[in-house]
Amino acid sequence: MTPLVVDLDGTLISTDSLVESAILFIKQNPANIFLLFYWLGKGKAHLKAEIALRTVLEVETLPYNEPFLQWLKSEKEKDRHIYLVTAAHKSIAQRVFKYLGFFDGFFATDTGINLKGTAKCRLIQKEIGDTFVYAGDSRADIPIWEKAEAAVLVNTSPKVAGRVRGKCSI
Repeated sequence: MTPLVVDLDGTLISTDSLVESAILFIKQNPANIFLLFYWLGKGKAHLKAEIALRTVLEVETLPYNEPFLQWLKSEKEKDRHIYLVTAAHKSIAQRVFKYLGFFDGFFATDTGINLKGTAKCRLIQKEIGDTFVYAGDSRADIPIWEKAEAAVLVNTSPKVAGRVRGKCSI
């Protein structure tokens, strides 16, 4: 069975882990907002790493997409390999990986590499192979869907869904 690659933000969860983490960081001290802009100037991967050093997002309380989560579990019961591949920071991905307990592996943003779009696609092809199914939600996922054997659309806008339907097998 073709491996299934799953995105986190907007797909597995209905929110964005970076936004959730940034809110936690600002709640610690409202003046921290200025640090966010400074770190963002050094790149999104740097921003995510700095926030991850200073916050712990409680993955048990994230708003998981329950119907999608149940579908993933049913796919796992069929012995399908499922990987979490996300632009979220690796510390968050690792905690989600451990908490849910059914993924075969995970890959995520690390210092210097924001795992989004074409960077995510290259990593998937390198680590998982050229034959995979991808579940995502956003315009940034289009380059990945274009290389995937099939696309699973989760919470996509009508515009993105239309673009994917025109280029990919759904």
